[in-house]
Amino acid sequence: MQLQQINRDDAEKIFLSVKAVHGATISGNYAVVLACTGNSVDGISVVSPVNTSFAGWVGIADADIADAGYGRAQIWGYRDSVLLSHEGSSVTVTIGNCLHLVSGQFGLNTSTVEALSTMLSRTVICASTVTISAAAYCKGIIRCL
Repeated sequence: MQLQQINRDDAEKIFLSVKAVHGATISGNYAVVLACTGNSVDGISVVSPVNTSFAGWVGIADADIADAGYGRAQIWGYRDSVLLSHEGSSVTVTIGNCLHLVSGQFGLNTSTVEALSTMLSRTVICASTVTISAAAYCKGIIRCL
């Protein structure tokens, strides 16, 4: 785990070392969850979210992570760019909306309903207002620790 040094100018951030085992590159700003099936269960391997892995949500990929490569996931703090998933035609995601995982996608949205215990302990809070009709990005406050 990498903790940012305390300073007055930047919001605090926490990062976790992860290994991509998704079968393809995981792009930066995508949501990632711990692999929880097969031989990849080791507490460091990450994949795209699926319904059965929502409880393993660890955060947002900090930069592109090649398949079978290592990188960082931001698990706490402010982030300038978080992938939003397509929610429908001209949907507005506003400041303060809780963003949640979408099964089979790396993007987050506001309409997914997760188990209450997962939602309360892991979420991204939207920090900008964005109107989307396809995948888009927003600023966010990550709370996946």
